[in-house]
Amino acid sequence: MTSYGGDSPIGRVLSRVMLCACQALTDAGRRPCVCSLYWGSTPPVMDEYCGCDCGDHTEGPGVGGRLWTRFVRMDPLSRDLEVERCAPMQVMASIEVGVFRCWPMAEQGLTAAADDLNRAALGLMTDNSLIWSSIACCANVDNRSDWINDWEVTPYASQPVVTQGGCSGTWVMAYVRGVLPGSDVLAQMAKAGP
Repeated sequence: MTSYGGDSPIGRVLSRVMLCACQALTDAGRRPCVCSLYWGSTPPVMDEYCGCDCGDHTEGPGVGGRLWTRFVRMDPLSRDLEVERCAPMQVMASIEVGVFRCWPMAEQGLTAAADDLNRAALGLMTDNSLIWSSIACCANVDNRSDWINDWEVTPYASQPVVTQGGCSGTWVMAYVRGVLPGSDVLAQMAKAGP
């Protein structure tokens, strides 16, 4: 798997979580068309990646959709005003890992067949479980390099995405705890590159 961590420790954690979730879905035969990091104050919009397949790449059921990993917010774990401003700081971030999938639609405003609706709903429940376990397990393995050893990733909530048209989904929220290096170390990391 390719890492896209960039210069930020939290970015590297997000990259690892995204790759773990994408691999878990792929291993279960539910490979999304796109797995990516996403930046924004809300989840990504449901777009062309909500199709039921990946265009020419039709490798069976479950292939399609989009997986994203999004940074939500970060806060210091200590509110101690005596902490040196540029020193390393313990932080907790919230992240979101989700997937959009196609949702069965009937023609002419009729309700889709129950079997199709059941299959789609169970598929999204499977996606949710796979994402949750990938965050809890793969993102916390012991054979990580130094930049991630002191970071802990813990899933804490999940929910469905509101179904719109032929698109639905699910996401899992997770806490990421670790030590953000001091500003001098972050500057060195930025100069050195990924």
